[in-house]
Amino acid sequence: MTWAYSPISDPVQFNVADELPKPSVSVEPASGVLSVGDQVHINCTTSYPSRLSRLYRERDGSIIDTHNTSESVRTSTFTIKELEPMDGGAYSCKAVRTVLGRDYGSPRSDLVQFNVTEELPRATISVEPPSGKVSSGRPIRLTCTGAILNSGGLFYLYSDGEARGTINVSGSVPSASFIVNDLISAGKWSFNCGYARIVKKTAYYSARSEAVQVTVTDFNGTCDSFPNVLCLVANFILGIMSILGIE
Repeated sequence: MTWAYSPISDPVQFNVADELPKPSVSVEPASGVLSVGDQVHINCTTSYPSRLSRLYRERDGSIIDTHNTSESVRTSTFTIKELEPMDGGAYSCKAVRTVLGRDYGSPRSDLVQFNVTEELPRATISVEPPSGKVSSGRPIRLTCTGAILNSGGLFYLYSDGEARGTINVSGSVPSASFIVNDLISAGKWSFNCGYARIVKKTAYYSARSEAVQVTVTDFNGTCDSFPNVLCLVANFILGIMSILGIE
């Protein structure tokens, strides 16, 4: 048997670069606007498996964090907690891949940016009873609600512009209640409140809430001015007097 051979094909060529493709980067929340004490997530994504990824702060070029990754992972998420205003700015990331014992690094990604503001969500206040009306000497409950985080903080109460009290809290406590029982004279009072986050031993204060009005009245013979037993006695006596025609 005689074999017939074709001509050799045209050559095919490929190049192997020792630089990896640039990763992509994103930030959560996507708005890039955060309040002091919040946390931010920065995602570094590659189209190839990598051994590790690094996060850089553009302002000084420093490495903020390094994640070791596995072959199946394409995205590394870096989390920066308890943000302070100085943490805001531009960040980038890069990836490192190991082939046959040799490391190959990618260029840094494009920049992603976020800002950290000292302005906290405004506090809110509510009063119990909801009407804001009480009799002289009766207690009222004022509840202040704010966005305090795991690092803790404090709530504070004001009456007509003067400080009335402070409550320190540990952990993520959404609200605190102040009991006011020294309103003896009839009249009207205005209350508002605020809160502060403690971030790395520094207190950052919110804007004060809108005001609620509390009205204190003298005893007027209605049942909401008495304990229940006294109300029953008072109504009984008034009933007898009405039957007898006594004024």
